[in-house]
Amino acid sequence: MDILQDDNAYPDCAMCGGCCSRMGVLAVTEEEYHAMVRAASEEGVHPIDRGEEGCPLLAEDGSCMIWEARPQVCRLYNCHIPRYQILADHPEITVPERLHLICLRETFVPGIASRPECVS
Repeated sequence: MDILQDDNAYPDCAMCGGCCSRMGVLAVTEEEYHAMVRAASEEGVHPIDRGEEGCPLLAEDGSCMIWEARPQVCRLYNCHIPRYQILADHPEITVPERLHLICLRETFVPGIASRPECVS
């Protein structure tokens, strides 16, 4: 089973939004960044400004507003298993070498940043 593609989630993900409520910055590839921005635009997502803490793409019900386009770091998050253990248990998963840090608030909340972009 390809844990990144079959259901686009780590198998034990309860989709509770617990991880997203603590994330303000993500490490993503350029392709993941563009996929996130495209999905938010195409889906007509209305990000929620949570200040510097918490993903603005987390819906009020705890679901991800761009579920199918979320990056690897989100897909591999597990509340009970550290990411390094997931990667150790699944050597077929590779971590991209070139990652950019993006501030989710500045990238997705309208009016916060004049020009959202990946930063390194």
